[in-house]
Amino acid sequence: MRLAKARPTGRFPSPPPIHDVDRFVDELCHEFASHGQAVHLRHVPPKCGSGNKPLDTRGAQLILQGLLGEAPWADDTHSPSHPSSPSSDPQVKEGSETAAGVSHALVFDLETQRSAEDVGGWEHRHRMGLAVGVVYDLDCAEFRVYTERQVDALISELVHARLIVGFNLRRFDYDVLRHYADVDWNALPTLDILECIHRRLGFRLKLDHLAQETLGEGKSADGLQSLAWFKAGDIDRVIEYCKQDVLLTKRLYDFGRKHGYLLYRDIQGRAVRLPVDFDENLFAQQSR
Repeated sequence: MRLAKARPTGRFPSPPPIHDVDRFVDELCHEFASHGQAVHLRHVPPKCGSGNKPLDTRGAQLILQGLLGEAPWADDTHSPSHPSSPSSDPQVKEGSETAAGVSHALVFDLETQRSAEDVGGWEHRHRMGLAVGVVYDLDCAEFRVYTERQVDALISELVHARLIVGFNLRRFDYDVLRHYADVDWNALPTLDILECIHRRLGFRLKLDHLAQETLGEGKSADGLQSLAWFKAGDIDRVIEYCKQDVLLTKRLYDFGRKHGYLLYRDIQGRAVRLPVDFDENLFAQQSR
């Protein structure tokens, strides 16, 4: 391939059509060489999806002008950030935290290492120990999974969350985590679906019952089965079970936000609408 003749103006060539990109690269190399700067090119395979983004021609020109000393570097070149669009197929990350300073809305659940019987009763649930904690990030449609060795990262994420959605968080999950950190758990912005139901009805309902009546789907297992998996060392099944509970909780939350009610069956077997108000603003700034 023949190198194009350097332009006397000292300015880089204008971008050619995409089919003539090789000629354009040769001209750029020659232009840099004329300024006493060596150019070494190497092929880097594109990462997944990177080939689908259009080239910012003006941005590339400004970078080249800066390298050639023909334009000053700008002090503030940050572009505005945009929230990620929710994915229909949530991603899973293990033991990773959200970026510092970013406050997200989460759905949270955990599984324990020991049963109430193992620790001498439910009043000692702070001794049950964390087996697995799972959060689903509502802002970027992503699961994050934590084991006991990553409990500090889990607690940090919860403490910095904009909103935490769950089922029986205040009377169970938070009590389990009290063993690991001196946190004012009652002050966290929490939408506890079971707590909302108890306030409305005066009694509690199980997650499986609400999911069956409202969504037409139930839990994949139960807490005793999860304990058996953990004691057998089958942590992957514990994680999957916890993720399924988180998804059920998320779907109940989504249904309640959209329709303003959940469904349950009363003692006479009749389907009953239970009015709910899951407006995030009612819970995100709460402090008790």
